[in-house]
Amino acid sequence: CHYDLYVQLQPVSADINSNDLAELEEELRIPTGISTIAPPPLNAAIFMYSSTCGTLWTTEETPFLRGTKSEIYETKAIHFAVFSLIIGCIQVWLTIHQIDYALTPSSITKVSYWSICLQTLIDAYTLVFVLSFALISAHLFLPFVAAAFFTFTLASICEMRYLLIIWKVQQPESGGPVLNEGQITGTLYLHISAMFLAGLTLIYIAADAVTVFQTTLLRIMLTVLFSFWIPQIIRNAQRGSSHALSPRYLWGITATRLAYPLYALGCSESIFADQAPYPEVFHLVAYLGLQIGVLTLQDYLGPRFFLPARLIPPTYNYHPLLPPLDPEAAAGNDPSDGAARDCAI
Repeated sequence: CHYDLYVQLQPVSADINSNDLAELEEELRIPTGISTIAPPPLNAAIFMYSSTCGTLWTTEETPFLRGTKSEIYETKAIHFAVFSLIIGCIQVWLTIHQIDYALTPSSITKVSYWSICLQTLIDAYTLVFVLSFALISAHLFLPFVAAAFFTFTLASICEMRYLLIIWKVQQPESGGPVLNEGQITGTLYLHISAMFLAGLTLIYIAADAVTVFQTTLLRIMLTVLFSFWIPQIIRNAQRGSSHALSPRYLWGITATRLAYPLYALGCSESIFADQAPYPEVFHLVAYLGLQIGVLTLQDYLGPRFFLPARLIPPTYNYHPLLPPLDPEAAAGNDPSDGAARDCAI
């Protein structure tokens, strides 16, 4: 269809002085830090008509289409880049802390490979997302490249190295052939790349789909990616182990992982806000809160506290009570034979 489009910007309020408006425009172009009036809303009425298809679309009645001036948008984008940089720094520090916390093979065997793998996928998507913003404008290139550097460091150096260590320590559990470090590295990168490209393919397909499909896919992907503590819960229960993760890492990573969806989907003034905030984002907060709640309880109540007793296999007691006649029992007089025994230690 061929469309003719007519756009009319709505006038600002009559209470706004033209000199104040000119001062605001100048400050937006060349920031000096002076105090100005608040930017008035940018509204427009649209009339779109197709003579070939006989369709008409208009916004002559309220609500009008709303927009943001490019200068204001770029300022908000730079603030988001600084926000991403700070989040990346914190996540790198927390990951290094966790690597130091679980450094021995006995500690690494408690950590779930898939919990770290899902977080690496989140960071890979975040890296692509941040770099995409760097290409929008020359003013945004350096701030977003700086933010992307820390995300790249986190995903490709810290987390991939940690995944390699976890795989090397835990590979005897699989019962398969033992791989050398080069084979493990190649297989690891193949797994991550395959899952990453599969997710990008779904996003590409959803880009041209109807809104209902896009929303459904967004919910499914967020639910899957933000289930990264569930594999750790399962591993704790299977192995009967606990304290695999540092509490600082557990709570800190959870908070920083939630920062992006809370900003993008829960903040009406974010750079992505083309509609009202999604209330479902707070369901995501509750979902992750439930996961770290279970992990914390596993550390204090036992890794299998939520399982019925009939489902828990019996475990070997490494400290059984010794019978009275056992030579290694405590010292004392045995009433059955009247002999006195001394403790050997």
